[in-house]
Amino acid sequence: VMASDREGFPFALVEAMCSGLVPVSTTAGTVKDLVKHKKNGLLIPTCDLKSLAQSMFCLLSDDGLYSRLRRQALKSRTLFSYVNATDTWDSWFSRIY
Repeated sequence: VMASDREGFPFALVEAMCSGLVPVSTTAGTVKDLVKHKKNGLLIPTCDLKSLAQSMFCLLSDDGLYSRLRRQALKSRTLFSYVNATDTWDSWFSRIY
């Protein structure tokens, strides 16, 4: 759960998703670039405690939803893998040199 009302790049969220945790998060900062509502996690408006509680309860009470979102969250591993990161950096450096 990330209930921030302000966020830069959410490294903790990325690490959690890559570990198989299903995110319940506000839409603060760049979270919307990582979490797609009901695709790989649940998004809620900032400062909406009722939606936060409902989303957490929903995940705890719906095993099918949790499993589906977890599978999709784990796909973040590919995006943030060592190989993908080094390929990106190599691509950037090849443009400079």
